[in-house]
Order: sequence, then C-alpha cells, then structure tokens
Amino acid sequence: MPQPVFGTGLARSGGHLYNSLLSVNSEVMVVNCPFLEIYRSLRNAIIRQCAKPEIAKLFNYNDPFHDNYFSTQEIQLLDLIQASDIENIEFDEPDQAAFAERVGNRAALENEDLPPYFSDLKGDTFRELFDKGLAILTEARKSKNRKWVGYHEPWTVEFYPLLARTYPEAKFIIMFRDPRAMMNSVFGVARIDPQQVVHVLSNIRHWRRMAAFALKYSNDPLFDGRIFVSCHEDILRAPEDTARRFCEFLEVEYDPRMIDTSNYVYFATGETWAGNSSFETETTGIKASRASRWRTMLDEDAIQAIEFLCGAEMDVLGYRRVNDRPDMRKVSEYLVQERDRYSNWRTDFQDPQKDMGYELFRNALYSISDDIELDDDTVRRSFLFIESFHQLRTRENPGFLKTAHEE
Repeated sequence: MPQPVFGTGLARSGGHLYNSLLSVNSEVMVVNCPFLEIYRSLRNAIIRQCAKPEIAKLFNYNDPFHDNYFSTQEIQLLDLIQASDIENIEFDEPDQAAFAERVGNRAALENEDLPPYFSDLKGDTFRELFDKGLAILTEARKSKNRKWVGYHEPWTVEFYPLLARTYPEAKFIIMFRDPRAMMNSVFGVARIDPQQVVHVLSNIRHWRRMAAFALKYSNDPLFDGRIFVSCHEDILRAPEDTARRFCEFLEVEYDPRMIDTSNYVYFATGETWAGNSSFETETTGIKASRASRWRTMLDEDAIQAIEFLCGAEMDVLGYRRVNDRPDMRKVSEYLVQERDRYSNWRTDFQDPQKDMGYELFRNALYSISDDIELDDDTVRRSFLFIESFHQLRTRENPGFLKTAHEE
C-alpha cells in the first residue's frame, strides 16, 4: 500500500495548485479537499467521549473549526484533541450511511468522481475510518502503485499529531499564502457569489493559528523529517525549485512535467484542470505576477487590519508589511464595521470591544519587559503555544518560505 501524505492550509491558499503539481508525478497522488466532514466528526467525537461532561454538554457540534484564541477552555479542548488517539476514539455517528453521504456531498464540490466509492466509508473507530478513506482515494484514483497517496484538507492542522502517531510512515505538508493575497482571493470569490464572503478577523486568526502550529511542529521530534512547510508564492515565483524541494521531501524523482499546467488533470472528467482562480476564467501557466495582485486590488483599510492582526507572524514567515505602524483608528473602524457584515462563517466573539481588547493586549505582549513574568495560561490564550510566542517575540525566521518577501 502507498504511504500516507497529509496536507493542509486555508481556503484560497493554493491547495489545488500544489496538489495538481504533485499528482503529475507518477509516485504521488494528493486529492484536494475530500474529507472535511470526517475531521468535523472526529472533533465532535473527541469532545463527546473525552471532554468533561459540563464542556461536552455546552459545546456546539455544528460550529466551524474554532481558532482557540483567548479562552482557557478553548486551549483545553485544543490540548484534548492533540493528545487523543484515533485508535481509541469510537466512530459514533448513529447513521453511518447518512454520514457517508454527507462526506460525499462535501467531497463532490472538488471531486465529483469520489462519492460512488463512499459506501465503504464505515468502521468502529476513527482509525478504521481514516484507513478506509485512504483506501478509497487509492482505488478511485488508481494509485495503488504510487509511493504516496493522501489529500489536502484545509482547517485541520491541529490533527497532525494524532495522524503522525497513528501513521509513523506518513509525511505532512503545511501550505501558506500571503494573508493579504488570500483575503483578496476570498473577496474575489465573494464578488461572484456574495454567499461566499468570509469574516476577515476570523480568517486571519486561523492564518496566524496555522503559523503557530508550523513553528511548534518544526521543533517537535514527532515531525522530525516528516513535515514540509511551503507557500503559494514559492510555487508562483520559483516553480521548479519548489517542485524539486517537494520531491526531495517525499524522496521521489523530480519530473519536469510537474510545472507544466497542461498536465494538471481534473479527475472527475479526465480533462485538463482549468484552474481555481478568483480572477481568471481559465488559469494557464504558473505566473509570478499572481503573487502580488492584492497590491492593486485590496482595500487599504483591509490591509491595515490584516497586518495588525498577524504582523508578527508575517515578519517571521517572511511576508513584508506595507505598514510598519498600522493606523489604529482605521483598524478599529474596519473591525467594528465588519461585525455587521454578512459572512458565511465566523469564529470571533461578535463583540468588537471584546475582540479589539484581546487583540490589543496580545499585541502589547510582544514588547512587554523581560522582567515581567507571564503565566503560561495568559501566553497560551494569546499565542496558543509558549514556543510560538518566544519565536514571534524574537522575529526569528525559520526559513520555511523561500520567496515570500520577493516582489
């Protein structure tokens, strides 16, 4: 059987592009976004089966994935998920057939060829469910002779330790995109379909959350030699070099066809993939100009807000800010007004006073005197992990991203 490879990032961050690039290689198959509902079910099962009863009772199981900031209870839930063992988490969906249909409906948004295979998606534990999921992808994409088979699923970075312990041969990918370019793409989709607009504060909290995980995992022995962090800009600006680094990570031979988009396949039809751009009807080629399109399209106030919310993370990863000192009046006005804008999901407190208060306090901790001892709970509520906080304070760049700063 092929070895598993798991990828993640955020929506509108180039997941489909790198999946397509990798899947041209005869040794690799990476499917785009097939199993979000499995992860949502896993999260809910962990909380139902392992959380304290008073927490499990109050949890809203229909929520999107939380960002975990500014709440001791959220940090406890995050730790609970990361410490869990999918071998021992029962797959407790009462109607497994209905669940498989729900997974298939979601997967069909990107993979119309997969749902017919999902009748086999069942088991007693989540280990069995993940095994079945990987087997389905291997069968559906005729990939049993490939070295690696896996998928890219946004929003799932906190589940990596569970999977790393369960599949010791597995490898992991985290894909970033400049948060300003990501939001510009989100806004581009929303102009076509207003129902797809996403809450900026919530989305950016998830972006910096992913940065916190990337910093943590890069120093975790569990992921030694098993994690690859890259970005959409690296593919756009240095496609061959980035493809070669992917191949080195997966220990496969580089194939020059990987950077020719005419080889990218939409597997539901077998036709050439037309791309997934918010701004082009059909995307061909890999062009560096797409990396900086946000500079002429994104609203200045949105840029100010984004850079305030995740400026330190941008600095560490190599994304240069437009504004060294954000205009806090503009930031405050933007976030206050955003409370009342429609969004199809959000994870903020929906209270600008509370949200801004927490963000200002978090921002102030970067410059707090070393003589002041901060308790771990305060640090973790603001930064999720102690290690991430210290690295963000020093602005030490781990060197994940090769071209993020280039224009």
